[in-house]
Amino acid sequence: MKRPSLLWPLAGLLALGLLFGPRTGYAQSDTAAVYTLSRCVALALDHNLQARQADWQTEKSRLDLLSARGNVLPFVAGGVTHGINQGRSIDPFTNSYVNQEVSFANYGLSGSITLWNGQTLQHTVQQTRLAYEAGKLERQQLRENITISVLLAYLQVLNSDEQLNQARQQTRVTADQVARLRVLDSSGTIAPALLADLKGQLATDQLNELTARGNAQTARLTLAQLLNIPFNPALRVSPLPEALSPTNPAAAADVGQLVLTATATLPHLKAAELRLRSAQKGVRAARGMRLPALYAFGNLGTTYSSAANRATLLGTSEVATGNYVVVGPDRVPVYTAAPTYRSSVIPYAEQWRNNVFSTIGLGLRIPLLNGNQARTQRGLARLAEQQADVQVQVVTTQLQQAVTQAVLNQQLAQERYQALTGQVADFTQSFRAAEARFAVGVTTSVDYVVAKNNLDRARSNLIAARYDVALRRQIVAYYAGKAQLP
Repeated sequence: MKRPSLLWPLAGLLALGLLFGPRTGYAQSDTAAVYTLSRCVALALDHNLQARQADWQTEKSRLDLLSARGNVLPFVAGGVTHGINQGRSIDPFTNSYVNQEVSFANYGLSGSITLWNGQTLQHTVQQTRLAYEAGKLERQQLRENITISVLLAYLQVLNSDEQLNQARQQTRVTADQVARLRVLDSSGTIAPALLADLKGQLATDQLNELTARGNAQTARLTLAQLLNIPFNPALRVSPLPEALSPTNPAAAADVGQLVLTATATLPHLKAAELRLRSAQKGVRAARGMRLPALYAFGNLGTTYSSAANRATLLGTSEVATGNYVVVGPDRVPVYTAAPTYRSSVIPYAEQWRNNVFSTIGLGLRIPLLNGNQARTQRGLARLAEQQADVQVQVVTTQLQQAVTQAVLNQQLAQERYQALTGQVADFTQSFRAAEARFAVGVTTSVDYVVAKNNLDRARSNLIAARYDVALRRQIVAYYAGKAQLP
């Protein structure tokens, strides 16, 4: 069965999209529905096809467990047969041949129970129970993965909106300067090159805004696909919850303690360990296939036959036998008493009561040759155990690496956010000074454009860094079991 993947590779890819992807946003319609983070998560869990498949797989594991438990219980079956024999047949009551049409019926109950078979049934029950528990944890892990994916897509939409607002602001600032320079150019007080430089910058800003608007639809399409809902270009999302705000101080994370917490709480590692225990029970169950099986059995039944007759004595009469005895000179005939009977069919209900029989006994089934099935099953069970053991090691190693990487990424993201905050403040002052000098004509348009682009780039990076911090904190909080997720 496919194992749930760790979250950090997916988180890393989407985080790169937040940091270095297109700066997108979308003009939002007031009539569009507003999606909160909790609503998005609920829709994704409800509509996600993989989540449904996981639910079905878990239900199948539960039914497998019920089936394994049922194999331990006695097997009881009943049977009823009715038929007609024509021609020569055997009377089931006299075991003599009859040449007539005979109606018959058989009723029976049979049962058996395995008393001992090398604990195969018991180990199979434990194996399926552990597999069922592992399946539930894997389903939980999948739902958590979906929740994290929704959070990442949700942050991407918010990041896109802010990037679009930033692009619009950049366009407005440049447009104001172009309008001012056109007035000056019409009066001949500035060189035409100054206006051309700013008009080129305005075209660049407008192109960036158009690109951002188009990419905003892609961001919303990604979220809609994750929620498995129809795409709506005007889809709106609520602001970032306060608990996810990067302005809130983050507690220092201890990697060692975080690894211990993650290994003790995360579902996918627990599921891998349960899969290993289940495979170990499978090995024990396979060993029992080589041992004899002791079972008890019993039968209870009754029969009916239309050939079953009852003879009723009506009386006796003297009948000449054809023999004689000599008494002197005379021959005296010999007579015998011949009984007279009346034949009648035994009633159905009476036969049903009188013909009851039962059987009870013990049986021993000894496997001698079964086409190497027992040996093959034992080998497959051992292979499954080895694979499960390696899977536990793989998941444990990946988890330790993911936790270490998550802590490092959180620290770097926080430091980058703080550095960009200072950079925006510095570039803001620099741009204000350049703007003031450019307004009075003491600096060139190149210096103004450079200062403006530096500030615009720093602001865009700060927006991306803010959401990156929120993402990194949630990943660390997830490993610590404290994620603020819906």
